Amino acid sequence: MPKHPESNDKSVTPAVDAGGVRTPPVMLRLEPPLLAALDAWVARLNETCAGPPWSRGELVRAVLVRALDERGATGEEP
Repeated sequence: MPKHPESNDKSVTPAVDAGGVRTPPVMLRLEPPLLAALDAWVARLNETCAGPPWSRGELVRAVLVRALDERGATGEEP
């Protein structure tokens, strides 16, 4: 199972870069089937992983980091 990110604190402040500049949030709409699949994945992770509970946001962030590492660095299509 993937390691859970350490940043799943409910009191998280807005993200800032090394220079102290706030990072704007990214917002998107998901079609109901995709949202249902995401929620099912979160539920499976929370049933099987130790540690803090996963959220939609944490899972989307982890998936995006992995995709950027695996495909984005080489310019592949998603």
